[in-house]
Amino acid sequence: MNERLITPKDVRAEMITNGSEFATVMFVKRSDGSTRVMNYRLGVTKHLKGGSQGYSPKAHNLITVFEINKGYRSIPIDGVVSITKAKEKLIVS
Repeated sequence: MNERLITPKDVRAEMITNGSEFATVMFVKRSDGSTRVMNYRLGVTKHLKGGSQGYSPKAHNLITVFEINKGYRSIPIDGVVSITKAKEKLIVS
């Protein structure tokens, strides 16, 4: 597996460029500071209920993903430690 260092400002772009492919992200939760690992996909629309979010994810530095078999989740961009996608591990430094 290839490893590559990325900057915190590149995290959102790297997650979006993966598109609807499966990926894994490790991040630090804002609520309690614990580390969380999540398998996710972007671009999933099957489970939407209609309407819009009650907040702007970009304004809160979040990205909304679909966690496999769990539902939609918001990940804090500034808390991302690493992203694993397509046999490549991106480490935030």
